[in-house]
Amino acid sequence: MNRIAISLLLVLISGIAVAEESKARKAELNIELLNMFILRNDTDFDRTEPFYSKYGQEMGLAGTFFKPMLTLSANELVRFYWEAEIGLDLWSRNNPDVGLDENNSSYAIGLKQREIYGEVGQDGFVLKAGFQRVMDISTLFINHWIGALRIGYQQDEYGVFMTGGEYPDQTYKGWDFTSSNFMTDVYLVGADGYYRILDELKLRAGIYFVDDMHLIDRRRQITALEGGLGFNLEDLEISGSATYLHGYRQKGGADLKNTNISAYGFMLSGTYNYDNMIKVEGVFSYMSSDDEYEGNDSGAFLFGSRRAGPSLILSENDMRPIGDNLDKRIGAFDGVFYEMKAGLIGFDLGIYYIRNWLRVGPVSGVLMTAEKENSFGSSFVGWENNLIAEGVFFDSLLSVQLIGGILVPGDAGAALINVVNKTEYKDQEGKTVSVTEPIYYLQSGITMRY
Repeated sequence: MNRIAISLLLVLISGIAVAEESKARKAELNIELLNMFILRNDTDFDRTEPFYSKYGQEMGLAGTFFKPMLTLSANELVRFYWEAEIGLDLWSRNNPDVGLDENNSSYAIGLKQREIYGEVGQDGFVLKAGFQRVMDISTLFINHWIGALRIGYQQDEYGVFMTGGEYPDQTYKGWDFTSSNFMTDVYLVGADGYYRILDELKLRAGIYFVDDMHLIDRRRQITALEGGLGFNLEDLEISGSATYLHGYRQKGGADLKNTNISAYGFMLSGTYNYDNMIKVEGVFSYMSSDDEYEGNDSGAFLFGSRRAGPSLILSENDMRPIGDNLDKRIGAFDGVFYEMKAGLIGFDLGIYYIRNWLRVGPVSGVLMTAEKENSFGSSFVGWENNLIAEGVFFDSLLSVQLIGGILVPGDAGAALINVVNKTEYKDQEGKTVSVTEPIYYLQSGITMRY
């Protein structure tokens, strides 16, 4: 009888354990669906009609992005995360009826696995392995989705982390894994952390090392030293960071000697919320430039292409990046970073009225170069002015945004984007053509969340 009772007790205990384990195991699915509409009168600052087209220079698109985000928790310690983006499904191009029409139009579907990683955390120790977004303290130098391993220990008062990863590079390796090696890749090793000096004040510091071998016989190694402070009150947030880059480029000189890299950048941002009715946000960025000579040591900052700011074209588009932001287009892309030979000075300011479901207000941004000799004798890239209206409904499950604006180019913007060294020229008919014409645009988006 006692054996039966003991057996029943063991069965009950095991059943409770299984039930508790099943409670800890859970899945969470989130979805973001964006329908995006863009209309612009031009894509550069030159209104000359192209010879090969009779349809003008207007640019417009209507497209759909679908972003599923799946979190699987094995228990309280282990979880898996997967995030993908399906799109852009352009309404004017992609044909779901592929194979049914006489022209046999192709149907292109874009699938990006943005993040796919596993994460373990216990008593402050964290381990995160897989494809993930990795950022440095300033977010100016390292801000990429890469395969990485991140290990650290964190508490409310302090935290320390080690990161090792590998960038996707431009050296083609094909589908045959047996022919791939690690000799033409780009690697990242870093350590960073934070310390809470006061409840409102946090200190951050980090060191990052990038070994770039994607160009054969042109190896580049960069070490970044970074520091930052963050101040946070109930209605006021201010953060600032500084980055110093030091390294070398193998055979980068005109005489094939190694050249040194020494560059710096910093960023200051802040937001202020007055009475939950008026919100002000501003971002200031600076990146050092190279001198006017080629083949010597470089002072150009290496930009990771994603600069924070509420502007629409001067910085990365917050609704959905489409890759046309001017801050990176004025740099020289080298496969991993944008080399800012002319440097960068940027300032964005947004002021919004917020009431219940409505957010409305102006945004203004200015972009300049730090070395006018590298931007055809002018520092002024462009001045952007927008008016934003956004409605948020159903506990943020639906948002509708409408933006109208104008971008007024400067001589530097016209020169760098149009690759010319003057602001006007004579066309074949003898007419004077300006390459500093403004761009007018309208952008809207309908975002639904699950």
